[in-house]
Amino acid sequence: MPLVTREKLAGRTVFLAGLAVWLWWALSLLPYCFNDIHYLVSLESGLWGPSEWVHPLYVPTLALLRGMLALFGYEGRMFLPVEIMNVTVAAATLALLFRAGERLSGDSPSSAAAALLVGLAPGFREAALRPDPYALAAACSVATVVLLSWNRPADSRRRFALAGVTAGLTTGYHAAGLALVLVGVGAAWLEGRACRKGGRLAGMFLAGWFLAVAASLAALVLFHGVDMGYLERVDLFDMFGKIEQIPGTSIYTNRDPSSQAADFLRTAVHHGVPGCWALTGAIFALAFVFKAFQRVPAEAVCGTAPAEQRGLAVRLALLNVAAYSLFFLINNTQNGFIFAALLPAPLAAAIAVARARIPRLAFIAASLCLGLAWAERGSSLGPASDPMRVEYGFLDRLLRPGDMMLMPGCPFGELLYERRFNFLPVSDAGTMCMEPSMRMEGLAGRIGEALNQGRRVYYAEGDLKEDFRALSSDATGIQKHRQIFSSQSVDQGERVLGAAKLSGLLRQRFRLECGIRSPQRWEYCLILPRSRAARRPAGDIPAAAEAGKELMALAAWFPTDGMGLVPRERVRYLTGWLSEAPGDSYAQLGLAGLLAEQLTSTGDAGSALARKLAGTAVLARQTGADPGLRSLRAEILAPLDRASRELKAREGAEKLKAEELRLRRLATLHREKGEPERVLAALDALARLRPKDSALQIERGRVLEDVDRRKDANLQVERAQILAELGRRPEALAALARGRSGASPVTLRHAAWVYQSLGDCAAALKIWRGLVALQEASAKDFNDKAVCEFRQGDWEAAIADFRKSLAMAPRGLEAYVSLAAVYSNRGLYDKALETYDLGLAVKAEPSERGLRGQLAEGRSLVLRRMGRPEKGP
Repeated sequence: MPLVTREKLAGRTVFLAGLAVWLWWALSLLPYCFNDIHYLVSLESGLWGPSEWVHPLYVPTLALLRGMLALFGYEGRMFLPVEIMNVTVAAATLALLFRAGERLSGDSPSSAAAALLVGLAPGFREAALRPDPYALAAACSVATVVLLSWNRPADSRRRFALAGVTAGLTTGYHAAGLALVLVGVGAAWLEGRACRKGGRLAGMFLAGWFLAVAASLAALVLFHGVDMGYLERVDLFDMFGKIEQIPGTSIYTNRDPSSQAADFLRTAVHHGVPGCWALTGAIFALAFVFKAFQRVPAEAVCGTAPAEQRGLAVRLALLNVAAYSLFFLINNTQNGFIFAALLPAPLAAAIAVARARIPRLAFIAASLCLGLAWAERGSSLGPASDPMRVEYGFLDRLLRPGDMMLMPGCPFGELLYERRFNFLPVSDAGTMCMEPSMRMEGLAGRIGEALNQGRRVYYAEGDLKEDFRALSSDATGIQKHRQIFSSQSVDQGERVLGAAKLSGLLRQRFRLECGIRSPQRWEYCLILPRSRAARRPAGDIPAAAEAGKELMALAAWFPTDGMGLVPRERVRYLTGWLSEAPGDSYAQLGLAGLLAEQLTSTGDAGSALARKLAGTAVLARQTGADPGLRSLRAEILAPLDRASRELKAREGAEKLKAEELRLRRLATLHREKGEPERVLAALDALARLRPKDSALQIERGRVLEDVDRRKDANLQVERAQILAELGRRPEALAALARGRSGASPVTLRHAAWVYQSLGDCAAALKIWRGLVALQEASAKDFNDKAVCEFRQGDWEAAIADFRKSLAMAPRGLEAYVSLAAVYSNRGLYDKALETYDLGLAVKAEPSERGLRGQLAEGRSLVLRRMGRPEKGP
């Protein structure tokens, strides 16, 4: 066993002492900050977003950690355990850096200085404390460079394969790990050029990297249960475009090289990267002066001498710096993981000065000075400086149970992680938030009810000049540092106008006492009645509270297994709201509406649960003079009543099912025997059982032709069209009613078009439903049926039928025009633009020039609405 020299013992002692101090400091700051809390939300509630595609392995890793803690009885929030895990992983990373430096250079003091310098770097410190994937990605990245630096030809192929796996794991925790592909290929060339085996080593590295990345993506797919339906709804950019965490920070959205370089340098300075580069460069220069760094001949790279290992390690450390810097400069100049570009740099400097006394002393002294400067600077985030954590503490003291906070946007999820506040997003545009939002028309009544019940109402107005003029997708940048909500409307003008309208409404109907400021100077307004006389009697508050408790008891045993994640979280949110304010009629109706929507969507509205919901005091009691409450109650009861009637009809149909089957078998038997009269008799009996079955009427029409009993339906429909053109609507409808009986499919199509021209889409839709059920249904049938559905407001069914039409006839320009118009009408401009482009890509016939013109005109209109410059398709 080799003896441990005094120098090595001193270096190890210094490192262990420094690491112990670093661990004590890190653990003393926990819990640290709420930054990147959405990974924990994904873990604990299942609500996840496309950003996880660039960190696919992180949430499954957190799930493994939660499972391990559950074995010891811990089932609480994962915020603190995840931060403790990251601190532990970061400490292991520093130990790996120290050990690699000591092994490669033989210089323990310099290696200790290098490792501790990395630990004090601002970027590494923040990564070690925040609940994001940076600490795990950094550990895997360091392991990759260390493995590649271990120049042992006897196990090169296995070592490069293992390095590829660690590089793939780095990519699984952070997409910036793609930079390690360049490092791995460079290492294969440097180590294998003299032995002519660089290609094989590179192949082993890439194979290991590919398998690890594939396993990471598979872990995400299995953990979240991703199916083909998800892949059809989300395009490739949504899945992997989140690599640009902050808008305008990549070459794809910012083509200004000077801006890119400035952003990159500013972020690198913040995380301590340039200081580390400067120190490394100075030490290299000093080492060259003292001839401490010796060139390794190309033909000797296959050896195993320490000098050769040192030379390879230095080259790979510098290649790592260049690869990560290039990646962030191109893809995301403001990403916090930019500190990965400095990780092996101090290690390279420690190796370079291993044999020269003066450069060693200079490196250790410079590392100490730079580390102390970084420590003096402190952290940019933390319990006292994280805006979301500071504001959470203020709101926790400001808002009593039952109090309400209005805002013209969606609240940031960090504020709801530890305690649920009664946040109420308000928007005429129907803001899509996790918390149920409200339109402005019923807002005054809701505020008045809360004030009458003794609950306080606050308003977070925001800054119209700043918060609402930021990029709509900037949920991590400027808005999060000035306000508790994000304004998510696509159009900037709509955001400003909506917020101004809300402020005007509140100031017109109520008195606002503003000037309530949090420790970081964010402002809130207390909403009060204009005068004492304006306060109305509170009414029967105990009865209203009992109604809320009754509804909560119903929701407690409501079967939520079949619910989607968003409805389930909204039910949980409103149940918590009612636990604090059980007499809130609007929250009661919101919860009842969610439960009713679930019942009607699953076809279970005729069950005892639905009848019990419809009979609750919440839906049964009168609403007085409040039109907003009456409207909400009517919206909930209508689908429940309609669905109940439908269920009763299905129950009646079950009783006739045996008779229907018998008659259908009889009709089939007589058809096979060539007896159309008996077929017609069986179909007539079926028609009496199902008088509204359009497909059955069409089948009867065909048989009538065979037995010469067919009425002249075509003549009646032609007559109806002429009457419709003359404006004689009642006579036209009567002719259509006569012509539909026993008509052929061609005549029925004609009748449906006449109904459409008369504005009777309900009658036309009945015909189209029967026609599309036939085997010979055409793409035109689905297209015309979709037009009727859209006119009746059923835009989801319309979209589905337009897609069926395009699947049958991909060159049908009429379907492209209609489908794109539906998307545009619903505000889905990205999908509308995609549909217009697909239609314009179809080679049109001369007779379709008009439709092609409609596609081009619609595309231009969508681009103007999106505020984007018009370019070619």
